[in-house]
Amino acid sequence: GNDAIYIAEKDENGVYHAKLVTVEIGLETDYEIEIISDKISAGMYVLTNTTMLSDGDVVVINENEEESDVEVAE
Repeated sequence: GNDAIYIAEKDENGVYHAKLVTVEIGLETDYEIEIISDKISAGMYVLTNTTMLSDGDVVVINENEEESDVEVAE
């Protein structure tokens, strides 16, 4: 399908960039969606507020922020 998510990928300078990754949607409930892809793994930052985001954009990851636009893949 055409489903995709953005992850934050760190470059050699420690700067995070948005990277568009194609995925497959698995099981879906009212609160969770299973994402299937060999391109993502546990610990990756999944960007959740991506309306104005483009592939390659610089993103800032605030690891201490409770209300962030980032989820950590499990």
